[in-house]
Amino acid sequence: MTVLNHTNGAPFDSASLDLTLRSLAIRLEQNGAQPVELVVCGGSALILSRLIARTTRDVDIVALIRDSELCAPAPMPAELQQAATEVAEDLGLPEDWLNNGPSRDEGGLFQKGLPGGLQERLSQRSFGNRFEGVRRSPQGPAEAPRSWQRR
Repeated sequence: MTVLNHTNGAPFDSASLDLTLRSLAIRLEQNGAQPVELVVCGGSALILSRLIARTTRDVDIVALIRDSELCAPAPMPAELQQAATEVAEDLGLPEDWLNNGPSRDEGGLFQKGLPGGLQERLSQRSFGNRFEGVRRSPQGPAEAPRSWQRR
């Protein structure tokens, strides 16, 4: 077993994020879960897009994709939450390493409305059979719509 020492707050870099998401795909498959597609934002999206070399402390889910349509990630599907919890235990990660914080409630990004044409700008990265892809916007922080910027 590989243990990523996240218990001391060490952030994900490109290699550890890749390992963690592949581990999530393995857990989803072992658990017989339905395939999952996520739209992520923040540091993990930038790392996965290879836009910049940086680190992040978590993977923020802004939306799910079901039947080719964007949908709210809240509540997080039980199968995804279970697999994420198992990966956290396997790799020594914080239990909220995978979270829907950006779109969890009424004030969330998904609930307030994602930018028009976002789905057409998404790119896909596959991590396994059950985790068919993490989709993320190729937009960098300088191009983020004003509604996404913190005030």
